[in-house]
Amino acid sequence: MAGELATSRRKVERSTFELERKHVEVESRRRYIETILERITTGVVSVDGGGTITTINSAAARLLSLDRGIVGQPATRGVRAAGSAAARSAARRRGTRSRPNRPRRRSRFRTRARNFTSPW
Repeated sequence: MAGELATSRRKVERSTFELERKHVEVESRRRYIETILERITTGVVSVDGGGTITTINSAAARLLSLDRGIVGQPATRGVRAAGSAAARSAARRRGTRSRPNRPRRRSRFRTRARNFTSPW
């Protein structure tokens, strides 16, 4: 019985060591991906299966006029906030520019909850 306990203990120690090694590897990959996401100019917003925003890079926060504190909130709240910010921004542009024949370009994206069309 003592021999079986010693064997089981070694297996647990090996498993613990492997688990710690994998954790370090995953953490290193996570930091690498976060660094890449922060340095690219493309806006990236990650949403989990429950519809909660898990990450937003600085480009997305800037493009959508969102505070990075939106992480952890439902994605639909972020879409509404982005829509409101875009509308305010468009109203400011219309108020400061007087080119009525200026062509407009619309951007569209969709979530499960609703469609979003930017006014710019």
